Amino acid sequence: MRAWCLNIARRYATADEAEDLAQESVLRAWRNRRACRSPERPWPWLATITHHEAIRRRRRALPASGLNELPERGAPDDALEWAADRLTLWPEVAALDERDRQIVLLHYRAGMTVAAIGDMLDMPTGTVKVKLLRIRDKLRGALT
Repeated sequence: MRAWCLNIARRYATADEAEDLAQESVLRAWRNRRACRSPERPWPWLATITHHEAIRRRRRALPASGLNELPERGAPDDALEWAADRLTLWPEVAALDERDRQIVLLHYRAGMTVAAIGDMLDMPTGTVKVKLLRIRDKLRGALT
Protein backbone atom coordinates (compact mmCIF):
# COMPACT_ATOMS: atom_id res chain seq x y z
CA MET A 1 0.00 0.00 0.00
CA ARG A 2 2.80 2.42 0.89
CA ALA A 3 4.63 1.71 -2.36
CA TRP A 4 1.50 2.47 -4.33
CA CYS A 5 1.01 5.77 -2.44
CA LEU A 6 4.66 6.59 -3.08
CA ASN A 7 4.12 6.21 -6.84
CA ILE A 8 1.16 8.60 -6.64
CA ALA A 9 3.07 11.02 -4.37
CA ARG A 10 5.87 11.32 -6.93
CA ARG A 11 3.42 13.15 -9.21
CA TYR A 12 3.13 15.95 -6.68
CA ALA A 13 6.52 16.23 -4.98
CA THR A 14 10.26 15.72 -5.27
CA ALA A 15 11.69 12.32 -4.36
CA ASP A 16 12.45 13.31 -0.75
CA GLU A 17 9.11 15.02 -0.24
CA ALA A 18 7.27 12.13 -1.89
CA GLU A 19 8.45 9.76 0.85
CA ASP A 20 6.94 11.99 3.54
CA LEU A 21 3.82 12.60 1.51
CA ALA A 22 3.26 8.87 0.97
CA GLN A 23 3.84 8.10 4.66
CA GLU A 24 1.40 10.79 5.76
CA SER A 25 -1.16 9.57 3.21
CA VAL A 26 -0.94 5.99 4.46
CA LEU A 27 -1.33 7.16 8.07
CA ARG A 28 -4.32 9.32 7.16
CA ALA A 29 -5.87 6.39 5.27
CA TRP A 30 -5.32 4.05 8.21
CA ARG A 31 -6.91 6.49 10.65
CA ASN A 32 -9.92 6.90 8.36
CA ARG A 33 -10.09 3.34 7.05
CA ARG A 34 -13.79 3.01 7.92
CA ALA A 35 -14.55 5.81 5.45
CA CYS A 36 -13.37 3.72 2.48
CA ARG A 37 -16.49 2.74 0.53
CA SER A 38 -14.83 -0.13 -1.32
CA PRO A 39 -12.21 -1.78 0.92
CA GLU A 40 -11.68 -4.51 -1.67
CA ARG A 41 -10.44 -1.79 -4.11
CA PRO A 42 -8.99 1.05 -2.03
CA TRP A 43 -6.66 2.43 -4.72
CA PRO A 44 -8.80 5.33 -5.99
CA TRP A 45 -9.57 6.28 -2.39
CA LEU A 46 -5.85 6.24 -1.53
CA ALA A 47 -5.04 8.32 -4.61
CA THR A 48 -7.57 10.94 -3.48
CA ILE A 49 -6.09 11.01 0.03
CA THR A 50 -2.58 11.42 -1.42
CA HIS A 51 -3.78 14.18 -3.75
CA HIS A 52 -5.45 16.08 -0.89
CA GLU A 53 -2.40 15.68 1.33
CA ALA A 54 -0.23 17.14 -1.44
CA ILE A 55 -2.56 20.14 -1.66
CA ARG A 56 -2.46 20.59 2.14
CA ARG A 57 1.33 20.55 2.07
CA ARG A 58 1.45 23.11 -0.76
CA ARG A 59 -0.91 25.41 1.10
CA ARG A 60 1.22 25.19 4.23
CA ALA A 61 4.29 26.04 2.15
CA LEU A 62 2.69 29.23 0.80
CA PRO A 63 3.98 32.36 2.52
CA ALA A 64 1.66 34.62 4.49
CA SER A 65 -0.07 37.53 2.78
CA GLY A 66 3.25 39.15 1.92
CA LEU A 67 1.87 42.68 2.10
CA ASN A 68 4.73 43.73 4.38
CA GLU A 69 7.42 42.48 2.02
CA LEU A 70 9.09 45.10 -0.15
CA PRO A 71 11.21 44.60 -3.24
CA GLU A 72 14.90 44.22 -2.44
CA ARG A 73 16.17 46.65 -5.07
CA GLY A 74 14.88 49.71 -6.82
CA ALA A 75 14.16 53.31 -6.12
CA PRO A 76 11.79 54.31 -3.29
CA ASP A 77 9.21 55.28 -5.92
CA ASP A 78 9.33 51.72 -7.28
CA ALA A 79 8.67 50.33 -3.80
CA LEU A 80 5.71 52.67 -3.31
CA GLU A 81 4.25 51.77 -6.68
CA TRP A 82 4.73 48.07 -5.94
CA ALA A 83 3.01 48.40 -2.53
CA ALA A 84 0.11 50.34 -4.06
CA ASP A 85 -0.35 47.64 -6.70
CA ARG A 86 -0.35 44.96 -4.00
CA LEU A 87 -2.98 46.76 -1.92
CA THR A 88 -5.16 47.20 -5.00
CA LEU A 89 -4.63 43.70 -6.37
CA TRP A 90 -4.98 41.38 -3.37
CA PRO A 91 -8.62 42.18 -2.63
CA GLU A 92 -9.29 41.29 -6.28
CA VAL A 93 -7.39 38.00 -5.89
CA ALA A 94 -9.38 37.24 -2.73
CA ALA A 95 -12.60 37.80 -4.69
CA LEU A 96 -11.71 35.12 -7.27
CA ASP A 97 -13.41 31.75 -6.99
CA GLU A 98 -11.46 29.16 -5.02
CA ARG A 99 -9.98 27.26 -7.99
CA ASP A 100 -8.77 30.45 -9.72
CA ARG A 101 -7.30 31.74 -6.44
CA GLN A 102 -5.46 28.42 -6.00
CA ILE A 103 -4.00 28.67 -9.49
CA VAL A 104 -2.82 32.25 -8.92
CA LEU A 105 -1.25 31.47 -5.55
CA LEU A 106 0.42 28.28 -6.72
CA HIS A 107 1.88 29.97 -9.80
CA TYR A 108 2.86 33.38 -8.48
CA ARG A 109 3.43 32.76 -4.78
CA ALA A 110 4.69 29.17 -4.70
CA GLY A 111 6.48 29.46 -8.05
CA MET A 112 4.99 26.27 -9.47
CA THR A 113 5.06 25.62 -13.18
CA VAL A 114 1.86 25.39 -15.20
CA ALA A 115 2.44 21.65 -15.68
CA ALA A 116 2.91 21.08 -11.93
CA ILE A 117 -0.27 23.01 -11.17
CA GLY A 118 -2.13 20.94 -13.74
CA ASP A 119 -0.88 17.73 -12.12
CA MET A 120 -1.76 18.93 -8.64
CA LEU A 121 -5.25 20.13 -9.53
CA ASP A 122 -5.98 17.34 -12.04
CA MET A 123 -6.33 19.80 -14.91
CA PRO A 124 -4.82 19.70 -18.40
CA THR A 125 -1.85 22.03 -18.81
CA GLY A 126 -3.66 23.97 -21.54
CA THR A 127 -6.59 24.62 -19.22
CA VAL A 128 -4.26 26.01 -16.56
CA LYS A 129 -2.62 28.28 -19.15
CA VAL A 130 -5.98 29.60 -20.37
CA LYS A 131 -7.20 30.14 -16.80
CA LEU A 132 -4.03 32.07 -15.94
CA LEU A 133 -4.45 34.21 -19.04
CA ARG A 134 -8.06 35.04 -18.18
CA ILE A 135 -7.24 35.69 -14.53
CA ARG A 136 -4.41 38.05 -15.51
CA ASP A 137 -6.75 39.92 -17.86
CA LYS A 138 -9.30 40.25 -15.07
CA LEU A 139 -6.72 41.42 -12.53
CA ARG A 140 -5.10 43.80 -15.01
CA GLY A 141 -8.40 45.68 -15.08
CA ALA A 142 -8.13 46.22 -11.32
CA LEU A 143 -4.80 48.02 -11.74
CA THR A 144 -6.02 50.50 -14.36
